[in-house]
Amino acid sequence: CELSEIYGIYRQDYCGCIYSMAERYLSKAKALIFDVDGTLLDTMWFYEDFASEVAKAYGIEPDGEMREAVRGLTVKEACAAMKSKYGIPESVEEILNRADSIIEPLYAEKAVMKDGVREFLDFCVQKGYRMCIATATKKDFIVKALKRLGIYDMFEFILTCPEVGASKYESLVYDKSCEQLGVNKEDVIIFEDALFAMKTAKNAGYFVIGVHENTEKNKTEEIKKTCDIYVRTMDELIHREKLEY
Repeated sequence: CELSEIYGIYRQDYCGCIYSMAERYLSKAKALIFDVDGTLLDTMWFYEDFASEVAKAYGIEPDGEMREAVRGLTVKEACAAMKSKYGIPESVEEILNRADSIIEPLYAEKAVMKDGVREFLDFCVQKGYRMCIATATKKDFIVKALKRLGIYDMFEFILTCPEVGASKYESLVYDKSCEQLGVNKEDVIIFEDALFAMKTAKNAGYFVIGVHENTEKNKTEEIKKTCDIYVRTMDELIHREKLEY
């Protein structure tokens, strides 16, 4: 079929469509590692204007380059980048406190799950998959959102880039997640929305499922070539009828 050609799958024992591929690889996986922003939660819009809002708080006219430059960085790293670019006189910690005051209420009050996430997570719990979170976002923010949305207890733990000391331009947060789960990377599936993070995970030898995110839509074709499976919504992984051929 067409999807077989896209993904280079020509096996006789399954058709090669996304559903069959997901069924095959999910059946082999021992653990699932999820990104949060843009993957589980519809929160990337928090960060679309993050740099702009912080810059404006200091009376600085922001530019589009900084918004893209801070993508994938921890909030602290982003604050350091803004301090350097704009010459903000306050310390990185002071800028970080201001940034946190902008972001935290959004997670506590406005974060929502992306389409298809709850059904897929319920499926994973029913099947007994071990699940954890690997995120660049501050743990306190994630905990508040997941608890409010009723999915916090589905995950064994939350591991953050600030905790491991590296952004997702390195694979450390995924590697440490595997260590904490007690599994090998070959037994893991990673769920991500951002192209750069998918590249990191793939280069480190992980199987990656890419989830559509509007802020990455101009990179969709490259994302499809990078990840192992690409879906618009997570419930496509368990509902063949939702697929578009």
